Amino acid sequence: MRALVALLLAANLLAWAATRGWFDDFLGTPTGSAREPQRMASQVNPSSLVVLSPQAASAAVAAAQAAARAANSCLEAGPFTADSVAAAEGELAQTFVADIGIGRIERQEPAVWIIYMGRYTEPGLLGKKQEELKRLRLVFEEIRNAPTLQPGLSLGRFERQEAAQSALDQMAAQGLKTARVTALSEAKTTLWLRAAQADPELATRLKALKAPALGNGFQPCPAR
Repeated sequence: MRALVALLLAANLLAWAATRGWFDDFLGTPTGSAREPQRMASQVNPSSLVVLSPQAASAAVAAAQAAARAANSCLEAGPFTADSVAAAEGELAQTFVADIGIGRIERQEPAVWIIYMGRYTEPGLLGKKQEELKRLRLVFEEIRNAPTLQPGLSLGRFERQEAAQSALDQMAAQGLKTARVTALSEAKTTLWLRAAQADPELATRLKALKAPALGNGFQPCPAR
């Protein structure tokens, strides 16, 4: 028992001596390399630490948040109807397992009124009308994507019926005949899916996402 006590005492003395650096030269260990406070001094440079006031800390946090928002982008897909938007949301749910911050928005689409000439189903009549308008020096375009008005010509688009009628009256004074004001599309409410704050990684994934339910896919939000 005495031998065991003596052995433990000797071991404790050796450990204490090692922490004091008595064996550094014998073991080839740089002086103070594993002891405090030298080790703490090698890890932390006190001169590089800055203590901020609460106001300065809040300003720094706000600046960091603003920088993060600036790196994000606004993307949206649409337009959708009440039925088609549900299918688009289902497509996103299958692709992204967690909430990615995409919500519905409504947009009021105004009616589009045009000064219209047509329909010219008789062969060659459309070309004759175009030549007539050129002689009157009136700007026109052939109507596309409106089967009920094709083949026909538009001499201007307007958001209000009154503005279209006023323009038609001026053209009539120049010699225009057989034109009338008609609605190219009615006023309607459309639905869109918008990611208002998409980080760069999410933006890349959304732009690459192709699915029939998403139409033309995600595009940059229109400028406000």
